[in-house]
Amino acid sequence: MDASWANINQGLSFLLLALPPVFLGALLVARLRMGSGYSLQNAVIRSGLDAALALSLAGIVVVTMVPSPTVIGGPFFNFVPGAGIIELADGSVDRTIPLVNLVSNILLFMPLGFFYALRFHRARPILTACIVGVCVSCAIEVFQVLLPGRTVDVDDVIFNGLGTLIGAVVSLPVPRMAGRRSVSDR
Repeated sequence: MDASWANINQGLSFLLLALPPVFLGALLVARLRMGSGYSLQNAVIRSGLDAALALSLAGIVVVTMVPSPTVIGGPFFNFVPGAGIIELADGSVDRTIPLVNLVSNILLFMPLGFFYALRFHRARPILTACIVGVCVSCAIEVFQVLLPGRTVDVDDVIFNGLGTLIGAVVSLPVPRMAGRRSVSDR
């Protein structure tokens, strides 16, 4: 559990350090977009969503691609849905570990689903966000084979996909609340 919190803290530290340059980059891109026919409002919205999407992806990579310092050996594999959570719950002294694992996998991918669905609102936002989220999660699991102490777990893909779905669904009313059909309009 300490390793999970260490990875989350490392991810938050990275995001805090990355925010200023990403914000300045988004302003620069917004300025460039204005020169190519976008209104100020749409240029800022699109650039802001691009930056938020990039930060959510970067946060996912930082949290998931760091070798675990507390687990010796590995990588470990689980290809049976639900088996990892049941095994953690049965064999763990601290029964909160499976719950933290489940919730953190969902929460980690919610921003990706939210910002992806907002940014690409016109192209079936829920379906495309879920496909992107599951593909990103599968890529992470493949790369975790190379990292010591990491677990390649089908449950991670399932709960990451669920997090992406929840984020995408939560984003649906945002354009209507803002009085806009889509952020992709010029």
